[in-house]
Amino acid sequence: MLPARRSCCDRGSALCVPGALALSIDLQIGYLRSLSTNSGPIVATGLVIKPGRRVAFARAEITDPDGRLVAAATGSCLIIDGREETSALDHAP
Repeated sequence: MLPARRSCCDRGSALCVPGALALSIDLQIGYLRSLSTNSGPIVATGLVIKPGRRVAFARAEITDPDGRLVAAATGSCLIIDGREETSALDHAP
């Protein structure tokens, strides 16, 4: 379920300074209900659980139009200051 992943990752990315990267370390998604094209609009919400200096933890939930939980996700992202470490990634074997 892409909205859960995006919501989780977007929360972690929001912590980054300009030029920084947020790389996924771990992502767990639990699918609780099915959806179809006729299900109506869904709502994805994300929350940063712990904004660390190097690792951020976030969670996301998706609900259907009736407010029932459809999916839940937790994830962690490694925060890399892209201005300092991008050149090292460019030269990696």
